[in-house]
Amino acid sequence: MTRLLALGLMLLVSLASAQPSGLPSGQPSAKPVFTIDPGVHAGNAYRLATTPDERHLVSVGLDKTIRVWDVDSGRQVRRLILPVAGRHDGLLYALSLSPDGRLAAVGGSLYSFGKGRSVAIVSLQDGRIVGAFPGFESPITALAWSSDGRLLAIGFVDDSGGTESGLRILEVDGGRRVFEDRSLTGNISALAFRADGTLFATSHNYPAASRVVLYKPAGTGFNRVAERVLTDRGAFRAYWTADERAVLVFGHGLYDGESLAALPYRLNRSAMPTGVRSLIVRESPDGRHIFGAAHARDSASGLIRRWNGTGYQRQGFDDLRVPDRRIADVVALRSGVLAYLSEDGALAAVGPDMQILWRNARAVAELDGHPEALLVSSDEQRVALPVLAEQKGRLLAFTLDNPGFAAVDAAREAWQAPLTSRSGMNVLAWQGTSEGTVNGQPLPKTNRRERSLSVAVHSSEAALVYGSSQRFLRKVSDQGGELWKRYLQADVVAVNLLEKRALVVAATLDGFIHLLRWRDGEPLMSYYLQPGDRKWLAISRAGYYEAAIGAEDHAGWIVSSDPGRTADFFPLSRFRATYLLPGMVRQVLSAGDQRQGIGAAKRERGNVRTLESASTAKPAGDAPAPSAARQTANGKSGTGRPASPDDGQGQEISAPAVDRLPPVVDIVRPGYEASVSKSPLTLAYRLRTPAGAPVIRVRLRVNGQEAPLGAEAWVAQPAGEATRELTVELPAEDAELQLIAENAHGASVPAVVRVRYLGEKKVAAAENDLYVLAVGVSAYDKPEYRLDLAAKDAADFATLMRRQEGTMYRKVVVRTLVDGAASKQAVEAALAWLRGAVRPHDTAMVFLAGHGVNDGRGEYLYLPRDADASRLDATGVSFSLIRRTLTSLPGRTLMFVDTCHAGNVIGTARQRLDNTEAINELASAENNIVVFASSAGTQESMEDPAWGNGAFTKALLEGLRGAADLKKRGRITYKQLDAYVSDRVDELTRGLQTPVTPVLQGLPDFIIVLLAQWRQP
Repeated sequence: MTRLLALGLMLLVSLASAQPSGLPSGQPSAKPVFTIDPGVHAGNAYRLATTPDERHLVSVGLDKTIRVWDVDSGRQVRRLILPVAGRHDGLLYALSLSPDGRLAAVGGSLYSFGKGRSVAIVSLQDGRIVGAFPGFESPITALAWSSDGRLLAIGFVDDSGGTESGLRILEVDGGRRVFEDRSLTGNISALAFRADGTLFATSHNYPAASRVVLYKPAGTGFNRVAERVLTDRGAFRAYWTADERAVLVFGHGLYDGESLAALPYRLNRSAMPTGVRSLIVRESPDGRHIFGAAHARDSASGLIRRWNGTGYQRQGFDDLRVPDRRIADVVALRSGVLAYLSEDGALAAVGPDMQILWRNARAVAELDGHPEALLVSSDEQRVALPVLAEQKGRLLAFTLDNPGFAAVDAAREAWQAPLTSRSGMNVLAWQGTSEGTVNGQPLPKTNRRERSLSVAVHSSEAALVYGSSQRFLRKVSDQGGELWKRYLQADVVAVNLLEKRALVVAATLDGFIHLLRWRDGEPLMSYYLQPGDRKWLAISRAGYYEAAIGAEDHAGWIVSSDPGRTADFFPLSRFRATYLLPGMVRQVLSAGDQRQGIGAAKRERGNVRTLESASTAKPAGDAPAPSAARQTANGKSGTGRPASPDDGQGQEISAPAVDRLPPVVDIVRPGYEASVSKSPLTLAYRLRTPAGAPVIRVRLRVNGQEAPLGAEAWVAQPAGEATRELTVELPAEDAELQLIAENAHGASVPAVVRVRYLGEKKVAAAENDLYVLAVGVSAYDKPEYRLDLAAKDAADFATLMRRQEGTMYRKVVVRTLVDGAASKQAVEAALAWLRGAVRPHDTAMVFLAGHGVNDGRGEYLYLPRDADASRLDATGVSFSLIRRTLTSLPGRTLMFVDTCHAGNVIGTARQRLDNTEAINELASAENNIVVFASSAGTQESMEDPAWGNGAFTKALLEGLRGAADLKKRGRITYKQLDAYVSDRVDELTRGLQTPVTPVLQGLPDFIIVLLAQWRQP
């Protein structure tokens, strides 16, 4: 290990010294690039590797990211985005780690490091680009780092119009070309060195046969010593066996590591699921097991098979069905764990007992391979979507004009699947093939590899729309003529028609639903949907958006301003004041035009600026204008130049001005992780902020609690860059540190350092106090506002939490305001009490039950006992005041919001009942508030006397009493409570109410209550 660490340091130094020639300055575009970040790979994912200590997994994909994952928990601990010059830059197909695991070589289509495509060398710890090799014309599809760290092998695909083919071997230090083989044609899909320097390469050469080639070191270069043509065309993945004596090629064969002679090889493939035609096969490091992972497009489920025994002719096996059908790469660990990465970005670990340990996946609709599952309601106001396989095949409805999810009662509602053929419109061979026809004429396509994935035929017009594997949506006549074409950023896996509204609904593999006009394909609205967790984001080309609670951080902009570092990501939540536009979706769909609808929404919001001035000015608070170039029906752009994929596609999002961005915090040292035996720890960090927007504040949190900066108290930092050091006192336990900087444009995304404490861990005596403010109103002064259980909910919560005194908390201080005691004056006085009472090591909990409404300006307010809907400013408690109070508290803060009851509130206050904006503001990462919301968006919180509490409070109290402790550890954390409350409320309300707890970036899970020590009442 010492030798490997020394080697890693040597590589860092040598690569950094070569930086002037390897890293040309000014290549990345500073123009922000819009992207989706669902917490896993958003696009197709390709490669998976493990660090030598097997503590972390590393993956890459087409979403321009390198992601680092904790092996034990599956938690993402690092996300690095490559510098990009546009949306088609940064696509990653290839990955290889340095021998010490500190550096990642990545490649694909990287244009930001010089002429042509490049391979980049990235430090996983601090995100620096420590080296780059530019100048390649073809995409890089495979990489392999030699075991001594000296060489890097690079493989290409030669069918994309570039001149590159075969493989190159370069010296990592300096980039000298050691060897090349241009005769190895096709897609180089696998490369791997073994310890003695021998290298194998496989080429996938469809429709020709695939090949395996062997190279051995010879002098200062290599010799090609053996080649084998495979009878099967597949050579998608290949690996050395555990003893490195042979090569396993995509499960089809075993070949000698000296001659490539075929070796005895037969694995029992009986009882395979229907549709599983091939397996990626890899041996465990100890040779005891051979794993096979399904790579099948047509199977109903995926498969992990583990063969037991010895040798390579094994009959006995154990099977595990998994939700993922197309597994892209696998890693077998010494612990007996198998980790896999699927093509659609799911990452999972399978334990020695052949059970899934954890799985991370996008919570998007399961439409890939199921185009018929995109349903539209008879009134054309909603679409129905299947949720992921592990959610038992449930359908969820999504309302288009007033966005939000709801349960589907298929027995009561009429739903229409896409029409795929009718009299006069005979569509054949369209699903998943390149041979689709309409009335005997071929469906138009860009090249021979493009496959039609989805079709919807109009019931009366002689036309259809179809989506393809090349990310195109086309309208086609009954004679196969292309009427219009739109590029939608991902495979178009399902389409349907809203004929009465003259709209097309197109679903793409990345989780988007796009609405386009039938007549000309003009995009109206794009929705990013995660029905698995009820999150949605609606965004226009002008950058304006609406979002569900917790969805704003799933999208944002990549900004590449420094060629020596990975890019920055700014989520939408950083620009809420500028781009959030409630009512936008309803207005755009009503107008049938984005520009007109956005103008109407802004006027409705009370924005006095005209649409014309907004489209030309770029001050804070307004978005740049959408591009004037729009595709016409004949495929030409409005500027007269040939249409490109960027013209008129449904996700062309205008970006914020780069001089109006929040600051960025980079951890220079020690990186994203550190191991220490004692306190303190010294952090070196770098601040970057736009000109004219100096950093005005830096905040430090340790395990989610505010920590003083001490003698290093922050002073205002001028615009530009600055590097500083900070000494942090650590607890005698594992810890997570957060650094947040603020300027006039907002707060940075938290920079996180995870610290493993190797010294003696001590459990300190409880010195923290718990402060509880519980407010609930059922008996309002106005009888028409009356509720049944809100006051009881607040009182029950306060009573339960009081019992933690002397256990989890040294002291529990409770202030309960219910019914007559919960006046506006009393509630605001109680908030002031919290500000004066809570100390840095304390915890505060605020519980609100009753009515919450929006005023005419859209601000959300809590209604105390004496509220009057006709005088909300004077009688309501604004969530702005609540947010200011809670963000000023130095300790941990949790808020429980149960304020969306139906009741009988009347008048102007009922024009829009939506807590989304208020909850998103409370739960922003810089505020450090864990928010439990009883319902999502415009949903109403439900009460039933039979429950004894409202649905949310009933589930909350059950969870805190122990039901959330599924593993019986005697404690409840906030994430455990969130999971239990979500499932329980869904069960109680039959899917009609959806509690939401936004996940705070960088905030570790923490214990709320200890169960075994509940003090008896």
